[in-house]
Amino acid sequence: MSSNTLEEPDRAVLEALEGRRTDAGTIESELDASREALDERLSRLVENALVEEVDDGEYELTENGERLLEATPAGDRDDRIDTPEDIERSIEGFDLRPDEERAVRSAFSFLRYWGDATTAEIVDATYGEEPAGYATADRWWDDCVEKRLAALPDVDPPADGAGESSGSIESRWRYTGETGVEQPDRDGREVRDAGGEAPFGSIRHAFEELDLTDAERTAARVAFATLSARGGATAEELADALYDEHPAGYDSTDEWSSWLDATFAELPDVDRREDGSWAHDPDPQ
Repeated sequence: MSSNTLEEPDRAVLEALEGRRTDAGTIESELDASREALDERLSRLVENALVEEVDDGEYELTENGERLLEATPAGDRDDRIDTPEDIERSIEGFDLRPDEERAVRSAFSFLRYWGDATTAEIVDATYGEEPAGYATADRWWDDCVEKRLAALPDVDPPADGAGESSGSIESRWRYTGETGVEQPDRDGREVRDAGGEAPFGSIRHAFEELDLTDAERTAARVAFATLSARGGATAEELADALYDEHPAGYDSTDEWSSWLDATFAELPDVDRREDGSWAHDPDPQ
């Protein structure tokens, strides 16, 4: 995209229309988006009364669209206008408080972007963003998000018995519906520290951006899921549990442990404790 300050693809389209009328071809060129995905997004914005189509295939903002831009500073996200209608209907039928609805919607938005994610990755990316009044990430997941996310259309929860600490990559959640506009420079979350050593919006984002082989990426994702489920572990403990199934190209558990230590050191909100073990805080604020 032409601007690094835009954190939401819908906002990018609204910004492109601010103060003018223009056609989809012009927006496509300016935003470097695929025409098919852009047409779908414009249609959704029209349905949400944020954009209207005027003469000769041109578009302009409605008063609602203008108010949305004024009311939400750049970088803020309105997940509701990017949620498929069947998903939104399901969320509205859960009888949740508005902040709990936002939590479920945010978790879905993250899963929809990636297509698959472990529970640990979903919690890492979304609990701190939409805690919905829950004091701990475990409570947030157990009491608010997990069952509702599993009940949404086109969302497949992990296979029965494939727990987070099982060492199986089958412990992933999957979204089988259509994804949104691709933005390869972001992961559906706001980058936490663009000027720091680990400018990743989430741990899942880090796994995709770090220089890892496919086997290493799978092993790292399973290791992080296991770490999260255990509440903390050393690389050696994780190697004992996971090396046989996910050797990631390493010839020994010692080599695997050294690699995992180096990888965990790159992850946001994963810290090494005084006893040498690693722990993850999904809400370090």
